[in-house]
Amino acid sequence: MWFHKTDKIGRPLNVHFFGGINMPELYKSVSPERHWQTVLVNAESLTREALPAASASAGQHVDQTLVVVDLKGFGLQQFWQMKGLVRRSFQISQDYFPETMGQLAIINAPMSFTAIWAVVKPWLSAETCEKISILGSDYQEVLLYLVEAENLPASLGGKCTCSHAGGCHLSCAGPWMDGREEPREKWLNGEADDLGVQWQPQQGKLDDPQGGATKL
Repeated sequence: MWFHKTDKIGRPLNVHFFGGINMPELYKSVSPERHWQTVLVNAESLTREALPAASASAGQHVDQTLVVVDLKGFGLQQFWQMKGLVRRSFQISQDYFPETMGQLAIINAPMSFTAIWAVVKPWLSAETCEKISILGSDYQEVLLYLVEAENLPASLGGKCTCSHAGGCHLSCAGPWMDGREEPREKWLNGEADDLGVQWQPQQGKLDDPQGGATKL
């Protein structure tokens, strides 16, 4: 998951590439608990950093994001591997960050998506379902209607490459990076131990990956 610039009405663009995820391989290098913690930190960063920065940049209140889920290369086997994670992620979004998703575009939906959607749809509220557009491989026109070509990654049909950062998926480009490019560059180059950003979670409880509760 990564943030990349904003759409035409100032909402942060939030991209998920599920086709490249191999859960068994991922969990050889990181524990499920650590992975879930990363999911929660990213969710918090939307309301704590991305949305306030987008609001300041747009000169108006921005409280929603445009989500793009790329399913290229994604199949039923991968879905069953990560079904629990997907369900908990939607639960967190709906329970703790309601209304922050303005629109969700599912692109490169495979033939098997009909079966996947039959499982996923009951997890979602009616309001969430109304915000979802399911697209195949001819999605570029829709995304370019929502996002300026200069802001849309080339991998999604736009013109942005963020070549200076090794790609859009690594740049985290957007107004939330104002004043943070240099510390981030030093961290990526091994010249700093951290990004100099302290994250403090909100008070409350979020479900952990085992189905219990994690106090924050």
